[in-house]
Amino acid sequence: MKKTQWLLPMILLLALLLGGCSSRGQVRNWPGLAADEDVLYLADGQLLALDAVTRNPLWAFPEEKDPNLLIFAAPAQTPDGHLIVGGAAKDNRLFSLDAATGQQVWAFEQAERGWVAPVLVLDDVIYAPNSDGFLYVLDLDGNLLWTFEAGSPLWAQPVADENTLYLTSLDHRLYALDLRSGEKRWEAELPAASTHAPAVDPENGWLYVGGLTEQILALDAASGEVAWQFDTNGRVWQTPVLRDGVLYFGDQSGRFYALQTADQSLVWPVLQPDGGVIAAPLVLADQVVFATDSGQVYGVSLQGEILWTQTVEGKEPAIYTPPIVSTGGEIVVAPMDADAQLAAFSPAGLPAWTFASK
Repeated sequence: MKKTQWLLPMILLLALLLGGCSSRGQVRNWPGLAADEDVLYLADGQLLALDAVTRNPLWAFPEEKDPNLLIFAAPAQTPDGHLIVGGAAKDNRLFSLDAATGQQVWAFEQAERGWVAPVLVLDDVIYAPNSDGFLYVLDLDGNLLWTFEAGSPLWAQPVADENTLYLTSLDHRLYALDLRSGEKRWEAELPAASTHAPAVDPENGWLYVGGLTEQILALDAASGEVAWQFDTNGRVWQTPVLRDGVLYFGDQSGRFYALQTADQSLVWPVLQPDGGVIAAPLVLADQVVFATDSGQVYGVSLQGEILWTQTVEGKEPAIYTPPIVSTGGEIVVAPMDADAQLAAFSPAGLPAWTFASK
């Protein structure tokens, strides 16, 4: 893996945070990608809504590209049919958009810096982490309910269990907050900064979190105490995926793991794809799909057999965004520096379609 690829994720995020230029010439971050029923949403500077079947654009926000208003985090949908997204450049408002039209419903203007992570919407509450170190908690009309000051940039979407919100910050902290009041229940110090939320394991009462260090930690969800750790070969950038007692994740050195949480044993030998694994995997009923920073996409059986591989076309393609499944069942990735902004594959790994905006 090239050194520039190894450094690029942090460079992109720092450029976004500081409002400067990345090593590739402009303020940017990796794209955000989401799907809802028959619509795909691509946040790649603009937020584009695409028909999931035809890939025809339905609307864009803002309507014209604006270097002062850049959106990269995936949108979150509210129960009343709105999308919540935030600006990451000079215009750092948090917007509620009509999901059908892309028209602005309201804007929240109190944050001082850009929005790197997606917000979390639970019922009638919006939990919005900002790079200024505050978690802003809003109602569905954009009214501020309460804030929590972490004191360090928040680059990860929060996660929650029945009563508690979990939030990581760049100052090596993991916070557990009361879901309704914001009261801090505990605070744990991590070995390094974490750019992702922990994976919640309600059955065992554990949280699994990695970060810019070479390990995965399991913490007691009630106290924040470390239950065990598993050493990796590289940094873990995004949230591990837990399914049936197995934790699936990759690291920046180019390793992919399937780890039994009960005894920390490997389900199958560590895979070594052609590139670092920055994005979280997609775990399906019969396979795990993950992508690399060299532009490759892998489909792996639950027994660790590589079923298929594909490479997106481009000069120096890299995939930092987690794959998703579209309404039609295709596996969709959002590469950077590729010939297309989106590439889709069948569950068997056959190329299905690509999309590039004009």
